[in-house]
Amino acid sequence: MMSTANSRLMLTTAAALLAVAPSALSAQAGHEHHGAHAGHAEMSLVLTDRARAQIDSARTAINRFDTPAKAIAAGYLPVLGDVPLQGVHYVNRAVLSAATFEITRPSMLLFSPVVDTVALVGAAYGYHVPEAAPDPEGFDGDADAWHEHPMLARAGQRLTMVHLWVTDPPDGPFAHDNATLPFLARGLKVPPVEWIAGRELRNLALALALADAPGRRLLRTARMGGEPLRAAIAVERDSINGIAPRLERAQDAGDRARYVSLAADAVRHSEQLVATIKNAAPTPQMRDAVSRIIDELIGNHETVAGKP
Repeated sequence: MMSTANSRLMLTTAAALLAVAPSALSAQAGHEHHGAHAGHAEMSLVLTDRARAQIDSARTAINRFDTPAKAIAAGYLPVLGDVPLQGVHYVNRAVLSAATFEITRPSMLLFSPVVDTVALVGAAYGYHVPEAAPDPEGFDGDADAWHEHPMLARAGQRLTMVHLWVTDPPDGPFAHDNATLPFLARGLKVPPVEWIAGRELRNLALALALADAPGRRLLRTARMGGEPLRAAIAVERDSINGIAPRLERAQDAGDRARYVSLAADAVRHSEQLVATIKNAAPTPQMRDAVSRIIDELIGNHETVAGKP
């Protein structure tokens, strides 16, 4: 039988992980109105002329709140911490509850570190709507991929959302995640698309994120598992942080093969980091529960949604 101490440890760990993990709660979504949300890169990237004009209007509007102080003054408050590949969500609860889509008034603003400062990187249009209600009409066309956050929804309602980034990430302006953010945070150049792109770029970005600010809470949480677990996680994070400047040097030298090899090493350390935390739970049931929570944290949609 698992001890009370171990039960408390895993429940506390799960709660701490979930507290920073809105990015993949959407993986449990069962209702999409616009673009298919089966995968990060599968949404339509074809924008109509009207959608492009709407995006320009939205970006002009949100750029008025280009600092956290301006966002707070306008009624946006930070929640849930720094989410990997998304940043910190500043939420305007009044707009969230009104559930009225307004292009120039998103319910959330997204801020993320850029070297030694914090920058506005995007916005989110999220609303609580009745369970049977359709998603908001949103932007013109089908490029905006609405997704849900069931674990954050109110009783009898859905929390549905679409992101809009200030500058287009590799998967387009409405991408669920922004793989450029960990590079910006470290002052690194994003690699050429001919070198690494798609899922491989996202995996590298996630590795860089988990070894940087978005992963610090993981490290703090791991202390509850004792020094061996904390030390094991620190080794993987230190390894990724050691690889980061070597990535930059390989890119500056135009050495694609070296860059790809280093990226693969970083991803392997990231995968080991995640596996170490998942396997620390004392029972199969706890390991399954913690695995699901971590998959939500890192945006592993296939696992969270129960897909192969």
